[in-house]
Amino acid sequence: MLERRIRIALVTYSFDCGGIERSIAYLASYLPIERFEPIIVSLTSNGPAARWLTRAVPVLELHKPPRNDARIVARLSRVLAQHRAHIVHSHNWGTLVETAVARRLSGTPVHVHSERGTVLGTLDRSSYRARARAIAMRAVLAQVDAVVSNAAATAARVHRACGYPIRKIHIIPNGLPCPLAASNGTREQLRRRVRQQLRIAPDTFVVGTVARLDPVKHLTMLIEAVARVRDREPRVEAVIVGDGPERDRLERTAQNLAIADRVHFVGYQADTGPYYAAMDAYANTSLSEGMSQAIVEAMSVGLPIVATPAGDTPRLIGGSPPCGLLVPHGDVDQLADALRQLATRPEWRRRLGDAAVARYRSAHDLRTMIQRYVELYERLVASN
Repeated sequence: MLERRIRIALVTYSFDCGGIERSIAYLASYLPIERFEPIIVSLTSNGPAARWLTRAVPVLELHKPPRNDARIVARLSRVLAQHRAHIVHSHNWGTLVETAVARRLSGTPVHVHSERGTVLGTLDRSSYRARARAIAMRAVLAQVDAVVSNAAATAARVHRACGYPIRKIHIIPNGLPCPLAASNGTREQLRRRVRQQLRIAPDTFVVGTVARLDPVKHLTMLIEAVARVRDREPRVEAVIVGDGPERDRLERTAQNLAIADRVHFVGYQADTGPYYAAMDAYANTSLSEGMSQAIVEAMSVGLPIVATPAGDTPRLIGGSPPCGLLVPHGDVDQLADALRQLATRPEWRRRLGDAAVARYRSAHDLRTMIQRYVELYERLVASN
C-alpha cells in the first residue's frame, strides 16, 4: 500500500466539451482524494468542460498557438517539475510527443498515454505527414509506461496506424454516472416537463441522440428515417441534443423533408438528464466511434439503442441478452424499420432497456472505470 498521495497531471490539448475532456474531468473529480492529487493541463486553453468537475481541481493553460511551438514543451516540463508529478497522463496524438519530451526533461517517473476515437488526427493516411506521424507515434509509445484505450476498436486503429502491439494496450471502457442523478426531479417529472416545452404529445414515440453536430455523426440518416415513418402510427419524433457545424444543414434537411415539427434541435445542454428522460429510444448513426459515451449514458437510464456498427458499438449493445439493434451505415430503410418496431412493441422495448441498465451497471458504472485506473496508476508508481 502506497503511503503518499500520487500527484498526477492529466494533459489534454484543450478542455472543450468532448469525450476526452469528459473522461479527464471524471478522473480528476473521482480519483480517491486521500490517495491522489490531480491537476489538469490544457496545452491550449481552459473551456466549458470545467463545468464537469465536481471538486476543485487546478486547470492550467499553456496557450499553445495553432502551429508547432517548442516553448510548449518547456512550459509543460516546468509544470510537471513544480507539481512534482509522479504520473503524467497524456490524451490523444495532439499531446503525445510534447508530453513525452516534457516528461524526460522534468524527470517525471511515469508516463501513461490514452488514445480515443480518431488516431493520428484526420489526415489522409497515405500522406507524407500521416506516415511521419505514424513513425513518431510508434517510437514514442515504445517509451511510455502504459498505453490505454477506452475501446478495442480504437486499440486496433492504433495498431494499424503505427504498428504498436495491440496486446500491450490496456482497454478501460468508459464509465459514466447516470445523467438522471444530476437532474432536478423524478424521471416522470422530467419527461413531462421536456415534452411540454417541446410540444411533444405524451403518447408520441421519441427517439433521441446526444452528440456534437459534426459530419462524422451522420445525423442526416436519423432525420431521413424519421421522415420515412411520418405517415405511420404511432407518431415518431426526434430530439437532437448538441451543437456544432452541421446544425444549420441538418435543420434545413428537416425543413426540406417537411418534418421540421418532428425534429427538435435543443442545442448544447449542460444537464442532459431531462432529455434522456423524455426519450423512448436512443439512436447513434456515427460513421466512426471509439466507445460512445452517449450510448453508455442512454444505457444507464434504460433506453433501448439503435445504432450503426461504429467502433465498439457492437460490443456495447450486442451479446446475450442484447440491449439494442444494429443497422448498417447509411441504410435509412433499416433504421426506419427499427424505429417502427421499437415504437409498436413496448414490451420488447422494455426488455431491451432492462438489459441496457444491467450492462451499464456491470461494466460501465463510473466507479468501475475509476477503480481500474486507480489499480493501473498505483501499480505503475509502485514499480518505478
